[in-house]
Amino acid sequence: MSTYMKSSDIAHVTHSGHHTVNRALRLSWLTGSVIQKSLQAGRPRLLTSPDAAYLEACIECTLDIFIHELQSALRDARGVNVSRQTIEKTLRIVYERHDKLNLLALYLKNQPDHIPLVPASATAYGFDFYVTDDEDQNNGPIIFKEQGAGPEGVVDVLKSYLEKHKHSNEVILLHKWLDDLITAAEHAYMSAKVSVLSG
Repeated sequence: MSTYMKSSDIAHVTHSGHHTVNRALRLSWLTGSVIQKSLQAGRPRLLTSPDAAYLEACIECTLDIFIHELQSALRDARGVNVSRQTIEKTLRIVYERHDKLNLLALYLKNQPDHIPLVPASATAYGFDFYVTDDEDQNNGPIIFKEQGAGPEGVVDVLKSYLEKHKHSNEVILLHKWLDDLITAAEHAYMSAKVSVLSG
């Protein structure tokens, strides 16, 4: 159209402003199209599979790693700068597919601030000294009243007993307990009105 018409005539025919027509003509001349592609705003919202695998490897090497440490490691090693929420979302997807124990460990390591941090010497949980017996049972919903080494120790206890009793019919109870603990950790975030894993 611009080959045969002046920009003022194009503006009249298309009922557009002169500025709009001139901008479209310039864009057409520069890019070959009058459609302007918007730039991606901000950081990526999803991680690629290799980036997710890198995060998993970091967690396997250091089970008690913090989200901000994963963020820094991803930026330094792979040149990928994403928000904590993107890392949290990626890890949630990854660990829903497999390793619930690592997910629970990550939740417990990054509990919301409204749950008091209690030193290992003063914990009410004491999973680091836990010995199971036939009398142990779940007496209701789990509520985390502290964070720190005490409740985090449950991950090692569960890992040990899931391995030890993997061929037992009673292993289903351990899986139920694991699911209950994950649900309780997620409930702690919801109670604090913060996104999951935002510590």
